[in-house]
Amino acid sequence: MCGSCSGGQKINPFKFITDNQNADCKAAVARFLNQVDMSKIEDLINSIPEAYGALGVMPDIQKEFYLALFKIRLEQFKLLA
Repeated sequence: MCGSCSGGQKINPFKFITDNQNADCKAAVARFLNQVDMSKIEDLINSIPEAYGALGVMPDIQKEFYLALFKIRLEQFKLLA
C-alpha cells in the first residue's frame, strides 16, 4: 500500500487536506498555520543563488513563481482554518 493511497486508490494531497474529513490532518494544518513565518520562507528562497559557477540553480523568475505559489496555497489553507 502506498502512502498516498486511500482504499487502494491514489489521492490528491491538496484535495485530501481541503476535504476536512480527517481531524488529525485539520489539526496539523492549524498547527502549521500558527507557526509559518512567510518572511523566513521568503528569505530562504531569495537566498538561493541564481547560479553556482556555470551551473544554473534558481533564476529570479523561478523564485517569484515559488513564492507566489506558496502564498496562494497558504491563503487557501487559511480559508479552511
